[in-house]
Amino acid sequence: CILCVRGTCLYELDSDTLHVQKEVDVGIEGITCMTVSPNNKGVALGLKDGSIVFLDAAYSKIERWKTHTEEVYALAFSSDGLRIASAGLENKVYVKDISSGHLIGETDNLTSSLAFKNSDEGTLALSYSDMHIWNITTGDVRVTDLGDDDNLFVAFSPDDTRFIAVGYGEIQVWDSDVLFHPRKKS
Repeated sequence: CILCVRGTCLYELDSDTLHVQKEVDVGIEGITCMTVSPNNKGVALGLKDGSIVFLDAAYSKIERWKTHTEEVYALAFSSDGLRIASAGLENKVYVKDISSGHLIGETDNLTSSLAFKNSDEGTLALSYSDMHIWNITTGDVRVTDLGDDDNLFVAFSPDDTRFIAVGYGEIQVWDSDVLFHPRKKS
């Protein structure tokens, strides 16, 4: 099924027909973004007030974190579901431990999309215009020379062999090695 949001409602759509299978009014105003946990045990919602709200699989509110000072506009769960990354309008990206809420890392970066590398929970791709790779453990952020100035959404393939960036009217796919082992210019 496909999950989408409009207003205060979450909609489950049939992935073949795109017909609404279920509509749930979660009663939360100002939803700006959403991500589903990899184990399908819940959903995280980013809000205009800088909060992240966690819902269980039945869409009942579990917890609310005030994380950002401005609107949250990108969220991503790590592939093991133990961490969540969030990007806010105040140009901050945070990674937190889901069970404790403790901050694992933060960086200053204007970001429209986030993607954890599936095989390495300490590596996060960030995009807005330039593509960045953030090593959460060391704090190093490296700007890549991939793509153009319109990279809005990023993702790793499930096996991490490919990296995908989507911009205005263009989808670009690279071998992930280019991100982590850039070729030296001669």
